[in-house]
Amino acid sequence: MGAFDFLRTDRNLPGYWDPVNSTIDWCELNYVYTFYIAELWNTLTNVPFILGGAWMAYRFAKNGIPWRYVWVHIGGMMIGIGSFGFHCTLQWAWQLLDEFPMVRCSCCLY
Repeated sequence: MGAFDFLRTDRNLPGYWDPVNSTIDWCELNYVYTFYIAELWNTLTNVPFILGGAWMAYRFAKNGIPWRYVWVHIGGMMIGIGSFGFHCTLQWAWQLLDEFPMVRCSCCLY
C-alpha cells in the first residue's frame, strides 16, 4: 500500500489500451478524460521534452556543436517519447521504452 493510495478512487475506467499490463500504475486515474489516453496529463507533459529535444539536437547539429551535446538532446527526446507512450497506454513494452532511456542517458552523463 502506497503513501498516497487514499487519494485514488475507483474511477479508473476501461479504455482503448486495456487491459493494463504495466508493473506500475500510480500516476493518475486511468481513462478519465478520454477513451484513448490512459493518463492524459502525464502524456501531454512529455510533448515539450520531445519537441524541445528534437529542436535542440537539430540546432546543435546545424551549428557544428560537438556531437556529444547533440546526443544529450536526442536522449532527452527518447525519454519523452518512451514516457509519452507509457503514460498513454500503460503497456509493459512502453514501460520498458520509458525506463531504459532514463537509465541509459543517466549512465552516459558520468
